[in-house]
Amino acid sequence: MPNFDYEAPNSLSSALELLSRPGEVRPLAGGTDIIDQLKSNRRNADIVVDLKGIPELLNIESNGSG
Repeated sequence: MPNFDYEAPNSLSSALELLSRPGEVRPLAGGTDIIDQLKSNRRNADIVVDLKGIPELLNIESNGSG
């Protein structure tokens, strides 16, 4: 597996800053597909950003308009 940096931000603003960095930035959001793809060299990454610790992204809510 290629070397990459791993970041686990705890706020949405930190995650957006990391995701906007130049290079191959890959989000990790629940599944392990990206890890499998990195291991098999189907994808590259300079940074993997783990989104699972961001409270705003942990829920899906429905209201009257959608």
